Amino acid sequence: MKPYRMLHAEQPRKGYFNMRKKWLFPLSLGSAFFIAAPMHGAEIMNKTFDTPSSLNGLMQPASGCGGLVALPDGSKVLEVKSPETGKPESSIRFHLSGKDVKNKKVTISAEMKMETPSSGYIFQIWGPVPKGKPVMWSCNDQVKQGKNEWKTYSLTYEFPEYTDYVAVTLGIEKERGKFQIRKIAVSAEDIPVVTDAAEIMNRNFTGAPEDLKGITMPEAAYAGMVTTEDGAKALEVRIPESSGEKESRIQFMLNGEQLRNRRVTVSAEMKIDLHSPADTGSGGLFQLWGPTPKGKPGMWHACRIGSGQKDWKTYELIYDFPDYTKFAVISLGIGNAKGKVQIRNVKVKSAELFLPLDKVANWGFRDEKADDKQGGWHDQGPEYDAAKFPVKSTSFAGVPFHIVDPELNDGKAIIAFRCPKLPEAPGEVELDFGRLPAEKRYLYLLHCAAWEETQGARAGTIILYGPAGKTMELPVIYGRDLQEWWGGRGAENAFPGVYITAQAGGGSAYVSRFEIPVEFGPVEKIKIRKEEGNVLWLLLAGTLSNTRYEFPAAQKLVMEENEIWKAIPQTVKQVPQRGTALDMSGLFPAHEVGEFGRVIVGRSGHFEFEKRPGIPLKFMSFSSGGEFLPLFIKDTDIKDHKDAEAFAEQVARNGYNMIRIWVNNLRVFSWEKLNAGELDPSYMDRHDYLMWQLKKRGIYVYLSVACETYGFDNCYPWGDDLRNKHDWSIYRNERDYRSWEECTEKVLTHVNPYTGMRWIDDPQIAAIDCNNELEFEFLRADDRYAPMFRDYLKKKYGTFAALKEAWKKDAANLNSFEDIKTFHPLGNDAPGQLNRDRAYFINELEKNLYARERAFIRKLGYPGPVTTFLALPSMRQAGVRKDFDMISKNGYHDHPSGKDWVEKVTQNSSVGVAGNVVRTFLAARLYGKPYLVSEHSHCYPNRYRYEHGFVMGGYSALNNFDMLTAFGTPVTTLHSNKIAGFDMRFDPVRRATELINVLLFRRNDVRGGNFTTRVRLNEEEVIQSDEVTASVNSRQLCLGLLGEFALDQTELPVRKNEYVMNRAGGASTAVRRADISVVDGGRDGFDLAKTVADLRERGFLPQGNRTDVTKDIFESGTGELYLGAESKRMEVRTPRFQGLCTEAGGSASFPNFEVLKTNRNGCFALASIDDSKDLGSAERLLLFAVTNALNSGSIFENADQRVKLVNGDVPILVESGEFEFKIRTPLASTLKAWALRFDGTRAEELPLVRNGNEIRLKLDTSKLASPTFYVEFSKQ
Repeated sequence: MKPYRMLHAEQPRKGYFNMRKKWLFPLSLGSAFFIAAPMHGAEIMNKTFDTPSSLNGLMQPASGCGGLVALPDGSKVLEVKSPETGKPESSIRFHLSGKDVKNKKVTISAEMKMETPSSGYIFQIWGPVPKGKPVMWSCNDQVKQGKNEWKTYSLTYEFPEYTDYVAVTLGIEKERGKFQIRKIAVSAEDIPVVTDAAEIMNRNFTGAPEDLKGITMPEAAYAGMVTTEDGAKALEVRIPESSGEKESRIQFMLNGEQLRNRRVTVSAEMKIDLHSPADTGSGGLFQLWGPTPKGKPGMWHACRIGSGQKDWKTYELIYDFPDYTKFAVISLGIGNAKGKVQIRNVKVKSAELFLPLDKVANWGFRDEKADDKQGGWHDQGPEYDAAKFPVKSTSFAGVPFHIVDPELNDGKAIIAFRCPKLPEAPGEVELDFGRLPAEKRYLYLLHCAAWEETQGARAGTIILYGPAGKTMELPVIYGRDLQEWWGGRGAENAFPGVYITAQAGGGSAYVSRFEIPVEFGPVEKIKIRKEEGNVLWLLLAGTLSNTRYEFPAAQKLVMEENEIWKAIPQTVKQVPQRGTALDMSGLFPAHEVGEFGRVIVGRSGHFEFEKRPGIPLKFMSFSSGGEFLPLFIKDTDIKDHKDAEAFAEQVARNGYNMIRIWVNNLRVFSWEKLNAGELDPSYMDRHDYLMWQLKKRGIYVYLSVACETYGFDNCYPWGDDLRNKHDWSIYRNERDYRSWEECTEKVLTHVNPYTGMRWIDDPQIAAIDCNNELEFEFLRADDRYAPMFRDYLKKKYGTFAALKEAWKKDAANLNSFEDIKTFHPLGNDAPGQLNRDRAYFINELEKNLYARERAFIRKLGYPGPVTTFLALPSMRQAGVRKDFDMISKNGYHDHPSGKDWVEKVTQNSSVGVAGNVVRTFLAARLYGKPYLVSEHSHCYPNRYRYEHGFVMGGYSALNNFDMLTAFGTPVTTLHSNKIAGFDMRFDPVRRATELINVLLFRRNDVRGGNFTTRVRLNEEEVIQSDEVTASVNSRQLCLGLLGEFALDQTELPVRKNEYVMNRAGGASTAVRRADISVVDGGRDGFDLAKTVADLRERGFLPQGNRTDVTKDIFESGTGELYLGAESKRMEVRTPRFQGLCTEAGGSASFPNFEVLKTNRNGCFALASIDDSKDLGSAERLLLFAVTNALNSGSIFENADQRVKLVNGDVPILVESGEFEFKIRTPLASTLKAWALRFDGTRAEELPLVRNGNEIRLKLDTSKLASPTFYVEFSKQ
């Protein structure tokens, strides 16, 4: 059985199927519910609702949800409305008989009035299909526009031969609403049957003289007509044994007019009796070639036939002839062989006609530099381009297309039409088909858009030109025929034809079908025109065809429990029980906060206790979850003191020794009064009591004092409406800064009644950040900063003449300082002093804000480390952070985008992109300062979340980070609920990988690097180089996969085992929703292979180290971490922890552990949980077999799971599999194994096979009573 159930595109929900069974039951008795139809080509139905009898044949809504109503003019209509309670859905339905609609083009129309605003209105048709046939479904989404006056909506569909019946539904679902129907009409017309195979040549060789007409023949000794064994005729080509000839062939010449811009199929039946030398290119010959203009790629194609004795077989060549084709030659015969070849039934057919874009293409797939109005795609740089587009593909969504190869066409492959972003691009293109016009039924486009347009707007027009001046316009409607490429969501006539992977995400190019009426006749010319509007229209290819290609059925993936996906019982809490193998608290010595004094920054640049100098501290932390709320307080985890005690205990058992708390959520705040607000008494008591319970368990607090008036809602991408309404800005408005001070003071001076201490005096507050991700403020244009920028420039330059001299061309249209009225993001202009001055200006604002905020916190009396600005990994930002007490950075792998941030993911493997998330963290790491990962996650529903622990825990340990903070809330005391966005509490995958983080990072199972790379960085040099938005070179950051890595802005002497180098170029950074990552590729300038060779020479990488940068393989100098990006494989090899992340089928051998068999992607590891003992001596072991988990009822747009349409609910489904492991231990004879529940309790004992010091476990998790990711081995 498959691991999931597939639904064809937009088929009705499960409940709809159940309902349909009821009202379709009479069909088994006859056709009473089918609408009777007259003869084809006429009106099938024309129904108005004048009398009760007009409702006959309709499946009507439930009582009270619809019926006939009278309008003010006395006429009657049918009204449908959703019920006031229960499920918000109601509809009418009727059937059309298959005998009346099959092989016909049917139009169904309804005159409707939407009484209430709602996006839940539906107008759709559906019919059953035989197995293996395309889905029969269509809808009119214009009804979703909501409230409107009377309007006629229609659907037109061509029904196939296998149509049995069609169900038509008009209704409302998911939302409450009401609409009226005045008229329903159905009409049908015949679909003309046409073929798209134009025969250019057909030679059967019957023996008639005309069979050889136009064929170039060799001498009679080498070719002639023969009678075959079956009595038929054939043309024989031969080279006798005694001949010295190497080739004998016949040749046909084809006229270029018949071939140009067409996909042509050449076929021939051939019988082979040849022998040849060992040369593999010898034997039968079947070639196609033609002359080419200078500078154009050669025109040649061949079919490999070989030698030997082969009976009659049809061989085929398919070739796309370019626009410059003058003629082509077909060669059939023998090459470098002896013997004979018999030939018959030589055919040449042309089908599709391709739009000749190579002559008018002005744009490419690749874009090396953003916003330079040259290059390709939508001019947003290499992180967002389509460099990986499959230009060699010949079919998209089942439709033939020809893609211009940019490498053979001066980098140009597509057409980018004019838009505000590209004002110099063409507004239209004209394509002429020469002397042979195209008589075709359909025009197909492969295209997409960037920079969204209004739904329903006319984005473009296709103008067809026929004989005698005949023309026809085909509108291209945004949201129907054309769609934004990013994210890959299709539309009514925009089927996702290919997914394009970009470095920062990805999206689709779409296939659209436009019908050309038969009566229009042949098409002589096509003009494609872009209409006025914001959207950038990208045309990749076009095809004219007589074939109506049915797009592949969009197979939605609906998650349901089955043989592979097993439900976690609702009786199980994902809450580690005391003393179980999932209870991490026993692995760390207990202490109470304050026992060793405050947390300070030691001389090593790492955290340590003031009473335990020289001993580095590591914090395993987590942050509150979605909407930045402290969910454990506001979301019923903690209702009273008893709950607080239980929650604090769970924090410890899960292995955490710190929590990140958000100040702005501890208070009551008024959006209108814009003050700091008061602490919320409704839960402060519970919060104070929780803090006390955490303190007793040695759990510290990282305090984020950002507040709404500037912190979140003033920064991209949150809260534009409120931000603009109140003109919030901590930089521009003293009001907002004072609000920050007031809020910060109220929280820090608050007295916890259970500890008797102000928060500011309590050593539990280990660190503070002031602004979270405030850097987002300057990632978009905001002209409200122009006055401040002018003041800065006046102070810097003194006179406008000095500025004009410095800015040169950027000041060409300026006459005074007052003409500077805009403020754009960094990097959006060409390099120059204007952009540098923006960078200096922003750096000054950000440095001054940190200094002011830190001074205020010190004035209040807080002595601990303070930081701010947790988003950008740019080198410019490193200059801002130079004097911070510590550095914090937020980052994610596969951060979701789209509605509610849980809609679209890339499904990229973190290992497969060489740990890009970790390398992005390293881009902000500064030498000599504590480094805190203040938010991290491998986001749901990415299927590679199982890599999270190895990537984050392993490389954070290798690089000696000081804190890892999961976002968000991986701890709970509640029963399992659905997995939701960033909330980790109920995601068994991220909970398991967080345990791995505890072991690899906090317990130090992975050692710090055996050497440190210091990359010298200078703020002034970075700005002067115009790399103001770039991070450190992405390949240079790969050194952090080999050892410790940091950017160095100090003058400290070089220590032993340190490797110092200058920064080499830079890397682009990509903003994806609220996350920023370093982009691989684009700017380079760093020779990683040469550097690795130098590291080997110096002994930092030992002999046998498996690093091979040409294959993106990286093994740490310690030998404990191995990453193979191409194979999506990562290994951890330490005394206490050994394991493998792999796609299905992977295996690995470690000193104490072997992964022998895996039939699922996953993380498979063995850890000692017996204090600090190694695997070879531990009496208690924990085996991880972590795969995937999804909510029941989750619906994805298709099987690639990149677009999640419905989040689903409980029970959570765990992907099961069959695995086999071997453990080597001297305790093999005494250890037993138990499959664990997700709370750590033992569910069932597992059988083991013992052989000396080895234990073998075959584990089929689908057969377990309760699904699990864990197996415990113990003597007890």
